[in-house]
Amino acid sequence: MDIEVHEQPISFDLWGLSGDVPNFEFGPTGKKLMDEMWPRIKDNGLPHKGINFWVYDSAQHMFTGVELKNASGVGDLLEHKPFNISKYAYYKYVGPYDKLGGTHRDF
Repeated sequence: MDIEVHEQPISFDLWGLSGDVPNFEFGPTGKKLMDEMWPRIKDNGLPHKGINFWVYDSAQHMFTGVELKNASGVGDLLEHKPFNISKYAYYKYVGPYDKLGGTHRDF
């Protein structure tokens, strides 16, 4: 696994949904959250940048979101999660959602 450690600050202004993760099942949980998030964005015509973010708050909780180009009109459709990170690890996972939990456990 190629894990990159970045020491320069980065910020994201994310809108999406969060939920509990049972038994390290990040793939199914994240997919379920995205499947609920995207119709809310599309049905309400919210302009977005199109990149999915999955934030692992803990081993039992995660957030899936997207950066919006304009947050007016969001109301209570989505949760707002601004993130300011000074140092972080980056790993890009490519593969099926149902294998994501095993990859997370292997870290």
